[in-house]
Amino acid sequence: MHAWHLDQLGGSDFLNWRELKLKSLEPNEVRVRIEAAALNFLDTLMLEGRYQIKPALPFVPGVEMSGIVEEVGSASRLRVGSRVAAFAPTGAFATHIVLDQNACIALPNEIPATVAAVLPIVYPTAYLALHELAHLQAGDRVLVLAAAGGVGLAALQLAKAHGARVVGVASEEKLSACLAEGADAAFGYAEDGAAEALKRWLKSENAEGFDVVVDMVGGAVALAAIRRLAWRGRYLSVGYASAEIPAIPANFLLLKQASAIGVFWGEHTRRDPAGTQRILGALLKMLGAGQIRPNISKVYPMRELKHALADLAARRTVGKVVVVN
Repeated sequence: MHAWHLDQLGGSDFLNWRELKLKSLEPNEVRVRIEAAALNFLDTLMLEGRYQIKPALPFVPGVEMSGIVEEVGSASRLRVGSRVAAFAPTGAFATHIVLDQNACIALPNEIPATVAAVLPIVYPTAYLALHELAHLQAGDRVLVLAAAGGVGLAALQLAKAHGARVVGVASEEKLSACLAEGADAAFGYAEDGAAEALKRWLKSENAEGFDVVVDMVGGAVALAAIRRLAWRGRYLSVGYASAEIPAIPANFLLLKQASAIGVFWGEHTRRDPAGTQRILGALLKMLGAGQIRPNISKVYPMRELKHALADLAARRTVGKVVVVN
């Protein structure tokens, strides 16, 4: 097998394409030939040692992929030839990966490999946030920060499918993508302009604030959004693309009897396997019904991973970026 190998922290410049030995399988493991792997912002953080999970060096990065089972352990319920997608601890930027069978999502053959590769993280994260934690209701007003990113577009689609009114905040050049995915309104980050635009939109809705805020940005943007919470609003902390973790003033929550909730899909999969399978099953049904539509803006060959990571880090992408073998 071949894989992108990281020998030292510091970013994609330290990645090397290497031949590695295939490892033998434990009874519950399967070997998957990777067809496609999806990039996530956490990949850029992990390469620099800035993510909350820090794999021991050296390691093969990449956490989201799809492929075909080529070999199974003695206790596996999966069969050779099964199509699967998976959220892996590491190892997706490669030609092959070994996974515990319980990490794999069995897929129908009609789902393309590139679409399958973007299902294990962003949609479950958004579903967990909106439905399991924020208990989204039809008619709720939802504010999505970083709305043109992977989790952002997934949250936008899921909220609209549930009958919510949705506003996206993103870079000015990406607002059209938010509107194309069904956002009721979309505004740029220009701090004063966005704040005033959100005020005007809420006034037009005769609403005091947003029932749900989905935040992948952090920093000052997050604090401004928290000020726009409605009575008993729910603020969902998903990530910190700004590299600034917001210090949330508790009085903002007190005055609105609001909640601040952390969203960590990776840890959820470990602690609640049954709930994880329930969420994934619901999402596969929504995909089949056309209620969610993965937005894949760029597809690169696996050997061009460094270019793909550079585009992601520079925020030149909309939705998801995928590399294929």
